[in-house]
Amino acid sequence: MLKIITYDISENRKRTKIAKYLVRMGLTRVQYSIFVGDLPLFRWNQIILKLYSYLEEIDETDKLYVQEISKESFKNMVIFGESPNFEEILNEKKVWII
Repeated sequence: MLKIITYDISENRKRTKIAKYLVRMGLTRVQYSIFVGDLPLFRWNQIILKLYSYLEEIDETDKLYVQEISKESFKNMVIFGESPNFEEILNEKKVWII
């Protein structure tokens, strides 16, 4: 299962810190505040704990969501504009044998 992390965080410094952390942990940024990844459960638990520590002093208007989505649902989304790198996100390497 993929997980999608989305957030709406007002403080620039905190938002930047979270974005850099998510990229370091192997998630792919598909929009400014949307990250997607297919990681092992232990890695997700690690990410959730770290995000919680970042947001302990959360502003009451800040939001952060983590949602599971099947790979099939992700592949079938309707896209307007630039498409995300499905190969990278889904860990599916296409190999051509000739």
